[in-house]
Amino acid sequence: MSGRVGDLSETQKIKLDEFRKNCADLLRANHDDYYCLRWLRARSFDVAKAETMFRTHMDFREKWKMDTIREDFDDPEVILKYFPGGLVGQDKDGSPVLIDPMGNIDAKGLLRCVKGKDILRSRMKFMEKYYEEVLPELSEKAGKRIEGMVYIADLEKLGTRHLWKPAADLIIQYCKLAEANFPETMKTIFIVRSPKIFPVCYKILKPFLDPETRDKIKVLGYNFKEELLKQIPAESLPEHWGGTMKDPDGNPMCPSKVCLGGEVPKSYYSQDIIVPDEANLVKTSVKFGSKLDIDFDVKLPGSILRYIFNSSDSLQFGVFYKNAGKGKDEEVLPLDKHNSHLVFEDGSVPCEKAGTYIVRFDNTHHKLSSTSLSYIIEVLEPESQNGNLNSPK
Repeated sequence: MSGRVGDLSETQKIKLDEFRKNCADLLRANHDDYYCLRWLRARSFDVAKAETMFRTHMDFREKWKMDTIREDFDDPEVILKYFPGGLVGQDKDGSPVLIDPMGNIDAKGLLRCVKGKDILRSRMKFMEKYYEEVLPELSEKAGKRIEGMVYIADLEKLGTRHLWKPAADLIIQYCKLAEANFPETMKTIFIVRSPKIFPVCYKILKPFLDPETRDKIKVLGYNFKEELLKQIPAESLPEHWGGTMKDPDGNPMCPSKVCLGGEVPKSYYSQDIIVPDEANLVKTSVKFGSKLDIDFDVKLPGSILRYIFNSSDSLQFGVFYKNAGKGKDEEVLPLDKHNSHLVFEDGSVPCEKAGTYIVRFDNTHHKLSSTSLSYIIEVLEPESQNGNLNSPK
């Protein structure tokens, strides 16, 4: 049994009645069986866990003022123009299709314009509108209840710059909010144009996705357009993703429906770049005329070494691969001077092979004074492939 209306086992029917009885003090008139079953499916029909999840959600709704967020919160212009994604049409069963060209997002630019909380509020507003306006309209049009979304994540242009820690932390926070408060939203999640870095990104997000959500992920290969057309009519899919839809001006990516993101103009900037929490920083110093080498053991090829640091004076910074007595260490990131006393320096380095990587802070250009240093450096390993997550091709 699917656990959906019209396809419930006798045990599931009993659990639905039990959930309704336990949550009667919070359930509203519009909370029908379709609604209640979302919470039960999200917790594998464990009534106690589903009730806890639902009650926590109702507290969230009050705290975030979700009942009025569509009227009270105005999306900042920069989010409307540069946060990628948009609904384009319906699949063959009438479910909405959302395309997210997330590789085009300028996370640093957005976070120099608005606070992370504003981005989260914008996403929560979208989800509220989706459930209160989009789904009812599509259900009426189809003459049946439409529940799930087809989500297409286009990872073209996704790179190490997207592993910037403040942005990654914000994405994790969004995943937590979405999974906790809008369960069973996704019908299918298609990943297209996935780069080599995708397994690392997925491993970061995987712990915050429910098993049911992870099982819906399909990583498509070079023939992704053919695969998408098996579920989505050509007229509901922009030409860039394999369909026949175009904008009136002939644009095959349909920016009238899908915000394509892109670099945020500096004219929108209103705040300094986000800095990491002081409590998470390792603090030390580099003596004048010397260097500090920190070794990192990378066990899996395709890992990413991510760093962020600042200092009391300028430092040279580089990354090397240790050859263990086989000659000179290989240069991975050339040693270069950074004005890390003016702004936090951050970035990521791909580790193509396993072994020991040396992160070097060089203070040999200063002959009289030591330089204090604060940093976060970590190795992000790729997710091993399995039967539920198809390997990108």
